[in-house]
Amino acid sequence: MTLEHPTVTQMRKKGYPSGYEEGDKEEKQPYFTNKNGMTFEPTHSILQDLYKHIEKYNSVLGGSRFYDDLIDIYETIDFDLKEDKNERAEEE
Repeated sequence: MTLEHPTVTQMRKKGYPSGYEEGDKEEKQPYFTNKNGMTFEPTHSILQDLYKHIEKYNSVLGGSRFYDDLIDIYETIDFDLKEDKNERAEEE
């Protein structure tokens, strides 16, 4: 599976905290920990239900390839929505 944008996990490995660009003020958000680190609550409300399911099944599915891919997809969508929101704000 190839993702166009880096996931939050990939950005953390590069030294960026939680998917925020360097220099941005990181807001404190609820999170849960998993095998790869922390998974933060989404910045967009549309992902809230998916986040709750990912958190709920962390103890059962955590560490599986499926679960890791699901977290990467979730984080990528959240990152994309945040970028879209920022781009719209810049246009205004």
